Amino acid sequence: EGLSRQRARARGEPPQPGPDSTLAVSCNSPEDKKPNHAQRGLHAAILAVHEPGNWFGETSLIDGSPRTHDATALSALDLLVVPHQAFAQQMQGAPFGRAIAALLAARVRGLYGLMEDATLRGLRARVARRLLALARGDATQSPEPRVSVALPQEALAMMLGVTRQTLSKGLNALAREGAI
Repeated sequence: EGLSRQRARARGEPPQPGPDSTLAVSCNSPEDKKPNHAQRGLHAAILAVHEPGNWFGETSLIDGSPRTHDATALSALDLLVVPHQAFAQQMQGAPFGRAIAALLAARVRGLYGLMEDATLRGLRARVARRLLALARGDATQSPEPRVSVALPQEALAMMLGVTRQTLSKGLNALAREGAI
């Protein structure tokens, strides 16, 4: 009840969910993805890539704070908009509440992993770990990784906070080692 579908009309178009709703991605195909990104001044970073069935924006509904990141469609896709009232009603049910708690716990673990990578690992290890996360579906983290990851080097560089040239050096080193 109160749910509505939205269609991103073009690549790069941000969804317009309104301030009191969260979104669930319901993409047309597994290739349709949405990056969740942050931008400060002239610098931007891709924080996550959402795929079919991934939720995003729920944290604002839980804590009442404004959203901290934007999402941009990489291709046309369908979104399910969940208004605050409907979300709050679902949170009263134990199964939904546990599912959201598990989702948030997985995201916290992922964030700790990213912090660990950024502070303790060199570029090659960070590149390899990020590629593995993307092969598992980034936000989804499937136990079985994909055989290949189709992603522009510029996007991967934005995920790692490095230039495309620096990333290229790391990718070449991994290729020389036979890791990729």
